[in-house]
Amino acid sequence: MVDSPGDIAELVRATWVVPVGMPALRNAAVWVIEGRIQAVGSFAELDHLCPKTVRRRAFVDSVIFPGFVNAHTHLELGRFAGRVSPNGNLIDWLTRLVAEIGREGSGEQIEQQIADVVQRGVLESLQHGVTCVGDIATSPRVVRPILADGGLLCVSYGEVIAIGNRRHLRDCRLETALTGGIEACGSSNVNKTARPRMRFGLSPHSPYTCEPRTIEFCVQAADPRKWPVCMHLAESPHEHQFTRDGAGPFAEYLKMLGVWDKSVRPTGKSPLELVYSLGVLGSRTLLAHGNYLTAQDAPLLAKTETSIVYCPRTHAAFGHDPHPFRELASKRVNVCVGTDSLVSNPDLSIPAELAYIRRAYPELPAGDLIKMGTSNGARALGFEEYAGTLESGGRADLAVLSLPADGENDDWVSVFDQKLPKVRATMLAGRWVYESRAAR
Repeated sequence: MVDSPGDIAELVRATWVVPVGMPALRNAAVWVIEGRIQAVGSFAELDHLCPKTVRRRAFVDSVIFPGFVNAHTHLELGRFAGRVSPNGNLIDWLTRLVAEIGREGSGEQIEQQIADVVQRGVLESLQHGVTCVGDIATSPRVVRPILADGGLLCVSYGEVIAIGNRRHLRDCRLETALTGGIEACGSSNVNKTARPRMRFGLSPHSPYTCEPRTIEFCVQAADPRKWPVCMHLAESPHEHQFTRDGAGPFAEYLKMLGVWDKSVRPTGKSPLELVYSLGVLGSRTLLAHGNYLTAQDAPLLAKTETSIVYCPRTHAAFGHDPHPFRELASKRVNVCVGTDSLVSNPDLSIPAELAYIRRAYPELPAGDLIKMGTSNGARALGFEEYAGTLESGGRADLAVLSLPADGENDDWVSVFDQKLPKVRATMLAGRWVYESRAAR
């Protein structure tokens, strides 16, 4: 992927253009110059204004959206796709996944497998119209150069796990272990030209894999560097029992893994109360899943400007209770969507996640639906200046999707009436980086 913006000047026309920051436009176009959006408006007006030498391109029976945002994924876990399928029991699934990771060992061969699957994940993301991701990396020195070369807008969160016997990751000192992770965040093997569109962060994994001082140390490391933080929270109904009482299925899980020791103590707090007390919540914080948050949690999340990422099809695969995203959003909490990994999801398609939400919640306004996959995700990752909307001066990241073949084309949201919406083309910073063969 070339880092420089596209040098083309092009007027891209479609049946609909959905800028997100303004009402949808019928028979409209996006004028692109050197990787930036010059203007968005009706085709007739822009065709008149645009020099005749500028290339015109029309997508019939299609909709132009901003590039989609996958706010939560684990690209490197794609190497286990098809080997550890969800069965409705999160702890059993985690046990099987950890066992698979343990069996593969380490070394150059594994690093190459990780590199290969991340490269495929970048390409698959572009094929699904995704141009911005929040990725969790357990092998940041392997993953980040590939993400840097891939051209996506990206926040790469270095994952931290340290609890009980797993606290002694290096030299038996938590601080030393975490410093190693922090150094990886600034790894010099990432192309420096990628830095404006690639940001580093930390991810203390969850309340059942990170003890309080681990979480606190991550926050203290991230804050002065203005690094974003991502944490899995309220993913399971059992988390509350674990953080409050130090008991329940997660306690048994840690004991089964041989991780539990007497230093793992109950906090007397709910998961959200715990992370709030440790300084996790804030405008640079993204909480993954949030399956068991409630409307009562919304005021605190809204006040701290903390974002929640809902992973619809992964949520469904584990048979969780209905997600509280509507209640949270109604209280002004920023809710976006992600795919999670290919271990729990069939693909990396944000349009398919939105289609799932539309089927499950047909009453959700179309404007709210599209924001969850675009501008809300850009805000959650700190890329609202570059992604999530189509507006003059913005980066030219476009996703072109086909309207249903049997539709009347009277409403752009009918794109998401298809189980797997069809992406015709993806533009990244003014360059066409993907085009469906069916569209040629």
